[in-house]
Amino acid sequence: MKDVLAMAASFQRIQVGARDVVLAETPAKARGFVDQSKQLHGLMLKAEESYATSLFDDQGKKNFEALKVAFDEYWRQAERVNQLAVQNKDAAAMVVLVGDGKAATVAMQTAMDALTQHMIESGKEISDANTVTANGAVTTMVTLIVIGVVVALGLGIFLSRMISKPIGRSCTCSGRWLRGTWSCA
Repeated sequence: MKDVLAMAASFQRIQVGARDVVLAETPAKARGFVDQSKQLHGLMLKAEESYATSLFDDQGKKNFEALKVAFDEYWRQAERVNQLAVQNKDAAAMVVLVGDGKAATVAMQTAMDALTQHMIESGKEISDANTVTANGAVTTMVTLIVIGVVVALGLGIFLSRMISKPIGRSCTCSGRWLRGTWSCA
């Protein structure tokens, strides 16, 4: 999940950087935003690489591949905007930003939404399976506890009778002895 959040944050910051590079007052400031975007691009690729190791089902892999394709297209558009802005061609950069750049942004957001939705659904399925397992474990423990209590009660009654019968005979014999009968049969 942290990798998806890192990808989403990097993408969002790259989008803001694309806007800022166009609005930069000087080519030097524009280059600063371009450098920042390149660093964020590196973070995005690193998060993608890390997330790729955690994929476990075909739908997740499919959604992730769609996200990578969408991001690659978005990055191509961002690079075009960056190049134009550094050359101080802000009007042309704006055309790319609101045209092909916007379409790439929508595709990227759609892919990110599909990826996160699948993660939520997979998480819910795993959670439901864990709940079933936990409920089964609780049922088993309660059953074993009840069986243990019944066995303990039965064993307690059995042992108390084994102990109390000889004591009861001793008491009977003692009473007979007091009355003068020396037989305990």
